[in-house]
Amino acid sequence: MARQDCFNPSWWMRNGHVQSCIALVGAPKISDWQVEEITLPDGDFIDVCWYGPNDAPIIILLHGLEGSVSSHYMQITMQVLAQQGWRVCGMHYRGCSGRPNRLERCYHAGETGDLAYLIHLLHERYPNRQISAVGFSMGGNILLKYLHEYPNAVLTTAVAVSVPFEIDTCLDHLAPFYRWRFLRTMKQKMLDKKTSGLKIPATEKQIKSISSFLEFDNMLTAPLHGFEDAQDYYLQSSSRHILHDINHPVLIMHAMDDPFVPACCVPKPHEVSRSVTFEVSGSGGHLGFVQASRPWSQDSWLARRIPEFLRPYCRRV
Repeated sequence: MARQDCFNPSWWMRNGHVQSCIALVGAPKISDWQVEEITLPDGDFIDVCWYGPNDAPIIILLHGLEGSVSSHYMQITMQVLAQQGWRVCGMHYRGCSGRPNRLERCYHAGETGDLAYLIHLLHERYPNRQISAVGFSMGGNILLKYLHEYPNAVLTTAVAVSVPFEIDTCLDHLAPFYRWRFLRTMKQKMLDKKTSGLKIPATEKQIKSISSFLEFDNMLTAPLHGFEDAQDYYLQSSSRHILHDINHPVLIMHAMDDPFVPACCVPKPHEVSRSVTFEVSGSGGHLGFVQASRPWSQDSWLARRIPEFLRPYCRRV
């Protein structure tokens, strides 16, 4: 099901870059979560952060590229879901919690194995508890790929926001500032791994010289994660071509002025399955969706729409 113009911001906020940036202002600063280290089957680990009432349905949150539980969209969502009675599990990808992971490999836009292991673990631990998930940006892509690869997943429902449906096209579309910001931390993590003695398939000089995602993914992502090259990685990891196979109830929220995702990447209504509610707005930016009559009175549409969609599926047992 496709819905148009579900989000209507104030006239002065109808700009994708404004929406993307202003969402950072006034986000809550949660820090009193409980951190749990989860050991993965290959000996590596991920850190998850728990927040909210202990005996409630569980909502797993997945952050975007080089994000964390401290990212503004994660903080906003954690707060509102906990306040409305859900148990929130903020999942960090390998190396994103502020601690380097143990192995050469890290995470990428199509990595679903760690999410699958976490969901399996939580289902074993809480067999009578409903489990759902919300993914932001790259996290939304990972979540959609997971639902395609695991059609019998125990997830009750899912929400994906501002998804980069075609990885390579979206990376090419990024403005230079965003590209520099992401590559700076991604390269540093690889340099740290190199310094620690891990077998990274590039020299320190080569890593420092990387200036594009294509170079990074050809040199590091592909060989470390079993892809032939960057193009093979992009093809296998993009979610646009698998949306018609999803059989879980899913909400996808997207804005046509998203500065990270060009309009040509946005799926047409016939490309998604009947289980998917696809809400496309003219404005909203990337992980923005902020309504405000005045700059100091912001109202997050995400903070209202996400729990509104989840509530019929995820009630307290």
